[in-house]
Amino acid sequence: MFQLLQSCLRLSVDDGYRRLCVDRARLPPFLSHLRLMNLELPFGHVDLLFEQDPLDVSVTVLRKDGDFEVRVLK
Repeated sequence: MFQLLQSCLRLSVDDGYRRLCVDRARLPPFLSHLRLMNLELPFGHVDLLFEQDPLDVSVTVLRKDGDFEVRVLK
């Protein structure tokens, strides 16, 4: 299941730079939003909200525990 979400949301983890990247996330047309809670990373935890907008998907960091960067590419 996580690999399906990872593919749709285009999530990647870079351990060396302590970074979570979201690269042009996509949601299926039938989903207006998706909330990932307590996503466990090698360097912390994060809660993310993905919302379908007319032209793209917006990403909001709701909570971040740990010393790492969340990079959202549009």
